[in-house]
Amino acid sequence: MVAMRVGEVQSDVLRCPACGQRYQYPFPPRCAICEFDFGFTREAATGTDVSPYARSFAHGKAGWRSMAEWIWFAGAGRLKHLAMMQASAASRRFARVNLLMLAGGLTVLQATRIGWRAVSASPAVESSGAVEPMGRGWLHVASTPSAIRMALSSERPVDLWWNPAQAIIGGVFAGLFALLLMGMVLVIVRAGLTQAHAPLYHKERRMTAALHYSTVWAAPIVIGLLFFVFMPLHWIGAIRHWPWYPSSQMIWIVAGILDGFGFLMWWFWLGRLGMTAPQEPRAGVVAMLVGGTALTAAAAFFAWWYGTNGFCGLVFERFQLAF
Repeated sequence: MVAMRVGEVQSDVLRCPACGQRYQYPFPPRCAICEFDFGFTREAATGTDVSPYARSFAHGKAGWRSMAEWIWFAGAGRLKHLAMMQASAASRRFARVNLLMLAGGLTVLQATRIGWRAVSASPAVESSGAVEPMGRGWLHVASTPSAIRMALSSERPVDLWWNPAQAIIGGVFAGLFALLLMGMVLVIVRAGLTQAHAPLYHKERRMTAALHYSTVWAAPIVIGLLFFVFMPLHWIGAIRHWPWYPSSQMIWIVAGILDGFGFLMWWFWLGRLGMTAPQEPRAGVVAMLVGGTALTAAAAFFAWWYGTNGFCGLVFERFQLAF
C-alpha cells in the first residue's frame, strides 16, 4: 500500500490522481469532484488508483521509471492490489505516454522502410522495368563504384534511391494509424474484461488501471524498433561495398528478439493478472486476457501493416511519387 499524507507537501499544486482536478495549497482533504481521499487511506483505497505513478502524478512529478519497475517486478500480492484499482487520470496518462512511444517506434520502422529503392543495372530484372525513377522527389543516395560494378551479375543492386516525401508520408501515417488501432485495442480489451467478470463485479471496474499500466511492456518493443534507424546504413553500405555495415538480418533479428520479448512478457503478465480474479469468473478473465488480448493485438498489427502499405501505395500513385 502506498502511503501519502496531505501534510507532506511537495509542491504548491496538487492534482487528483483519480480525475485530474488541480488544487492550490492548502489542499482539501478530499477532491471536490470525485471525493478522492488525498490521504490515500485504506478505507478510500478500495477501487482507487494508489500506485506510485498516481502519487507522482498528483504532485506533477515524473514517475515513469519507478512505475515501470513496480510493474515489471510485481509479485502476486502486488498484482492483486493492482487488480483492484480503477482506471484514473494517472493511469490513462501513463498509457498515453507508452502508446505514443510505441507509435514513434512504428513510425521509425516505416520511415526507414518506405521510400528506399535499390535497383540493378539491368531494366530486364526489375519489377518496374526501370532502373531510374519516373516519379517525383527521388534522390540518388549511393552507387556501386565502377570498378566493382563491372564484375557484378546483372541481378545485384548497384544504385540506391531515396524519396523523402514517401518516407515522411509513410512514417507519419503509420504512427497516427498505430495510435488509432492501439486505442481501439484497449477499448475492446477493457469491454471484454468487463464482460468476462460476473455481473456482480461489472460496476467495480476491476483491472482497468492495471490494463493501462500494462502498456509499460511497450518499452522493450520500442527499443527493438529503434534499431531500424540502422537500416539505411545497411543499404548504403551494401551498394557502396563498405568493408563492414550492419546486415539487414542482424537488424531484424535484434529487433525481433526485443519486440518478441516485450510482447510475450506483456502477454504473460496479463495472464498472471487474470489469476487474481475472483474464483467464479477467473477462467473467463484469464481466457480474455491471454487469448482475447493476443488475438485483438495480432489483428490490429496486421490491419496496421497492410493498411499502411495499401494507403501509401494509393497516395504515391496519386501524387506521382512512385518509382
